[in-house]
Amino acid sequence: MSQPHYAPAGINRGALDVLQATVKLSKSDRDLLYSSRINPIASFASNGTIVWGQKTLQKSSSALDRLNVRILLNRIKKWV
Repeated sequence: MSQPHYAPAGINRGALDVLQATVKLSKSDRDLLYSSRINPIASFASNGTIVWGQKTLQKSSSALDRLNVRILLNRIKKWV
């Protein structure tokens, strides 16, 4: 993975190489899942199937509850 400080989610970096998600999620469904620390996978007509979120399962709110921060820190730990 190049550029570990970028989120592996969203339209630019979260695209999946699959046909489509089995269940069509509405925006309110995606928001509900994301607030419950679940990164939804959504299919869009113009953008394909995308991972829509980058939260970890950490309960406390901090920079470490984001996947890109965790990946970057793990890489730094490995380099050091």
